[in-house]
Amino acid sequence: MNKKKYPSLLKLKQDIRRYLTDLDLNLSIKLIFIIDFWPVLLLRLEELTLELNRFPGSLLNIVLLFLRPFIQGMSGTRIFNGAQLGEGFLIHTSVGVVITAEAVIGTNCTVFSGASVVHSANNKGEGAATIGDNVKLMNGCKVIGPVNIGNNVIVASNAVVLQDIPGNSIAVGIPAVIKVKNS
Repeated sequence: MNKKKYPSLLKLKQDIRRYLTDLDLNLSIKLIFIIDFWPVLLLRLEELTLELNRFPGSLLNIVLLFLRPFIQGMSGTRIFNGAQLGEGFLIHTSVGVVITAEAVIGTNCTVFSGASVVHSANNKGEGAATIGDNVKLMNGCKVIGPVNIGNNVIVASNAVVLQDIPGNSIAVGIPAVIKVKNS
């Protein structure tokens, strides 16, 4: 397969590498037993269906259509089809993670249980967040509406982000306020 033609496979390769490093696993096959990896694998395979030509893509799409509810039920994670996740995406303890279809998340980002990236309540076509590289979305945090989060940001546990967060900072509280990150 041509690497330029199938970028989803390159992203999947980086995702696998990140999981293996983070979980200190020595074999890729062990990822089959890590439920937190399943939603990421599903999204990458759905991206692949768009990259493949008619028949192989549509056949894979039908299989994934039946697998999606099973994976969502087992993992407790809902990543809507269309979400743009950068390579090296990692979910720690997947229960309760929700990422809407319009979300754009950069490379090497980590999401913990209960984190959500969603639309605002009135959802007037304003979209969802754009999140930079190397961002950590900690347990229970909520990123709501069309906000921009810079690179190297930590969104603290249970923080509710309603405004833009500059790079190299920490967002804490409800609503989130910005703290400068000590390097």
